[in-house]
Amino acid sequence: MTSETLSTTAGMILSLVFSYAPVVRDKFETLNPNQKRAVMGICIIGVGIASFALGCAGLTNYVTCDQPGMVGVIRSVIDALVANQAMFLLTPKRND
Repeated sequence: MTSETLSTTAGMILSLVFSYAPVVRDKFETLNPNQKRAVMGICIIGVGIASFALGCAGLTNYVTCDQPGMVGVIRSVIDALVANQAMFLLTPKRND
C-alpha cells in the first residue's frame, strides 16, 4: 500500500466517521460548514504529520524521513483532503 492510497483511504474513512458515527456525527452536525471543513482539514493534516513522525521514528515504512518523504506526505494530504470532501458531499445526510 502506498502512502497516497493510505492517505486517501484515511480521508474517506474520516468523512464516513463524521457522517455516520453517532456521537461524533451529532457533535459535528452542530458546527457550521466552515467549522466542519476546518475540523476535517485539521484531522487530515494531523494524520499526515503523524505518518511522517512514525516514519522518522522507524515505526512504519510508509514514509521516509527525508525531503522526498515530506513532499510525498504533502501530496498525500492534498489527495486525502480532496477524497474527504468528495466523500462528504456524496454521503447522504440523516433527516432526524
